[in-house]
Amino acid sequence: MICPGNSLVPNTPEALPPVCPHTGLPIRSRPEWVYTNPAHTYRTTFARIGSNLFWVIPRGYVTEADMQQAVALAAAIKAETLHGDAPFVFIESFEHTTGGSASARRCYLQFTNTLKGLLGSFPYGMPPFFRLSFNLSRQLHLHRYKVCMVARYEDAVTKALAMLRDHGVADMPVRSLPARRRPGALPKTTQDLSASEPLMAMDSEDTLSVQVNGLLAHLGAIDLEKPGIPEDPAITHRSALHPVYEAIGVLKADMDQFLAEHRDLMAILQAHQKALVKKMREIERHNRELQILMRKSSEDQMELEENALHNIQTLLKPLVRLIEGEVRSPVQRGWIDGLTYRIDTLTKELAPRLDLHRYGLTPQEIRIARLIRNGVCSGAIADQLGLSVRTVESYRGRLRAKLGIQGRRRNLRTALLAIPDGIPNRSVKS
Repeated sequence: MICPGNSLVPNTPEALPPVCPHTGLPIRSRPEWVYTNPAHTYRTTFARIGSNLFWVIPRGYVTEADMQQAVALAAAIKAETLHGDAPFVFIESFEHTTGGSASARRCYLQFTNTLKGLLGSFPYGMPPFFRLSFNLSRQLHLHRYKVCMVARYEDAVTKALAMLRDHGVADMPVRSLPARRRPGALPKTTQDLSASEPLMAMDSEDTLSVQVNGLLAHLGAIDLEKPGIPEDPAITHRSALHPVYEAIGVLKADMDQFLAEHRDLMAILQAHQKALVKKMREIERHNRELQILMRKSSEDQMELEENALHNIQTLLKPLVRLIEGEVRSPVQRGWIDGLTYRIDTLTKELAPRLDLHRYGLTPQEIRIARLIRNGVCSGAIADQLGLSVRTVESYRGRLRAKLGIQGRRRNLRTALLAIPDGIPNRSVKS
């Protein structure tokens, strides 16, 4: 794309004829239908040929700001001259353009795709790279309307009127008139072109179009899933677009390498993911086994403590009381008192119990009450006994009810610490 440089468009607008010399249709334009930017590097002239055919003549280099002004003027002209969704067609002269920014092209494409009633566009007199750009955008279906590139103004008008007639719109019968044009008014005909401008003289099937279509076919034959790229040296090496073919080959080679690396990384990632899933399952299995062991250990500890307390209460304390009856000296009395103190201390440290007779707690409630009394939180109790936290909270509610604790402000652990230890009742059923 050619940059704007220092070249300026002429200050005088196009001198448009009042009648189309090819069709006889009237040509209408107004001074306010012309937009020229302040730097005079870009100008667009709008005109109507008949009732439903718009002629757009841009000159110079268009920027995004210029395109925004031009499309705003085009929208206003359409709203003024056409009602609702009435069908219409553009013919666009690119003979005097020197280029445009990518953002300007996007602005143009967005505007034309939103125009209601636009049937198609017939650009003519396009430089080679304009033709390549239009061919690519057309091949990618970026236009929501039909685009047909032609070489001359006469072809554009003829095909545009045919499109309107196909949709039931006709200004008047097309009549052959001798070709007349004023300097700068209408695009050049084939006879006007010199040997130095062969590309502009070509019709829609000229050499550049054939080469561009061959390039597009080449792109369409590329399979992104397979490495390599099909190549026909008879086409690629003889084409004027040979550097483009080479660039595509380099890009495809880079893409193949990227895809191969991507597939290798995905394979490694999937293998790591499988190993991670396997390890997580092992961890879950070990966790379940650990919970079972912890629950069994807690139950064994409970049973051991209950047996120890039972032996102390039924064997050791009666024996101490029997010995007390035989005490005769103060020394023996001191010895018996010390033994009794140690037995009571051992009983409290071994397993402080709650009074089953008074509160009627079940063995599981006793287990949970002991853990709460020792300051164990609900989550840890659930893990240790193999219960859910919700079940532990339910046991907490039962304990509060059986102990007569009302109101959330009273602490359950404080209440349990205040309850004196009792002798475990081994006859209580679970």
